[in-house]
Amino acid sequence: MAEESYRQEVRAAPGAGPARDSPSTAPRQKRDLKSDVLLVRGPVGERWMQFRDVFEVDGKPIRDRAERLAKLFLEPWSSAQQQVQAITAESARYNIGGISRDVNLPVLALSVLDPENRPWFSFTGPAQERLGPRRSVELEYREERGRHDDSHEPRPGDAGSRQADGRGWQRPHSATELEADNDSVRAHIGVTYRAEPAVGLHMPREMRENVRDHRGQYD
Repeated sequence: MAEESYRQEVRAAPGAGPARDSPSTAPRQKRDLKSDVLLVRGPVGERWMQFRDVFEVDGKPIRDRAERLAKLFLEPWSSAQQQVQAITAESARYNIGGISRDVNLPVLALSVLDPENRPWFSFTGPAQERLGPRRSVELEYREERGRHDDSHEPRPGDAGSRQADGRGWQRPHSATELEADNDSVRAHIGVTYRAEPAVGLHMPREMRENVRDHRGQYD
């Protein structure tokens, strides 16, 4: 678990209508979130899911936080897949803008390496490049088919019918990029990492999200 400070901004394209949840006269919308971001064991299979537990919006605490967590993780569900969808939706509950999305999670790009997800991607690399006495290893990947076809169960954080491409680097770069797009939406999510001695791992340091559609740009 890590605490996250997350600023979202919406800038409307010229001639675009108002974004969802924003006044019609506002040319720009902004929201500041504070959350705990967790890796939790999903109720389906052995997959790990990312969950954004928002506890503050624009400086105001979320009142129903305890009730939300109890409903998501303690109360019984009619099906495991329904619970997965609820956890995914809750992580995206406070996103702003006119695009419904659940791909803006810090380590989503790493999920392509999950053994259950690898068959749906092709990989290129590793390509090596010298950086002084150390090397970086770059790995590019591309999704070969839509996620919601008859042979592939939807995964937490799936980009709907969008195709996903991206790249990642091992140290010393420590960064990932994810691109997902369809006919109307294109998303780019870049994440940099830094060493965290307390846990002996590289942890997300900064995530930058850019999503565009025919109505505007969302950062």
